[in-house]
Amino acid sequence: MAMLLGCAALLSRPPVLRAKDTANVMGMVRTRTFVLLYIALIFAGIAIYCSFVFLPAFAMDIGASHVAGAALIGYVGAASVVGRLGLNALAPRFGLLNMYKASYWILLVSCSVWLLSHTYSVLFIFALLMGVGYGGIAAMTPAVAAARYGIEGLGELLGILMTSFGIACLVGPPLAGVLVDYTHDYKWPVFVAALSSVIALGAVIRLQAEEPLTASEPQAATAD
Repeated sequence: MAMLLGCAALLSRPPVLRAKDTANVMGMVRTRTFVLLYIALIFAGIAIYCSFVFLPAFAMDIGASHVAGAALIGYVGAASVVGRLGLNALAPRFGLLNMYKASYWILLVSCSVWLLSHTYSVLFIFALLMGVGYGGIAAMTPAVAAARYGIEGLGELLGILMTSFGIACLVGPPLAGVLVDYTHDYKWPVFVAALSSVIALGAVIRLQAEEPLTASEPQAATAD
């Protein structure tokens, strides 16, 4: 916390948005594109946070040690670097929204692997896939917003957009935890994550069908 406060003190003060700019941001929030993106991030976040919270316990439930279970979260974090750098680097060639959509596909595949896992080695594969998908989503969400709406008022827009992850964190793990407490079965968080990843992918597919942007053509994006 002390290091973050020091970094904040060194930052330049952001420009104050004029009333016109603020109204423009509120207009962006009311567009269909923003709603679809917000829904996608909420349900992707539920899948991601359920794995963060319940993956170690799930691993121990199938016989892994405490250390091995906790290590899976580290594998997710390490793999997320690949997603952040690798998938994002492919965006100029294959299209920003195409690669963004690919991140959600990877997230869904990872949850499917988790659903079918009965050994630690399969959980290791799940952790790597989850990390790549999570990293791609985290890295490319600001770029997708910028390509769609431009950079004016982008900071405020992203601030509103990222509250979706807060909602996901508040809703997903507690809901999965209630199901675990009631059934004493750690498969329930997997079901919640898998269903959420399906809904998230569905929202992103609708987003791409509505407006196929590429990373090299952000200037063509306009508000609804």
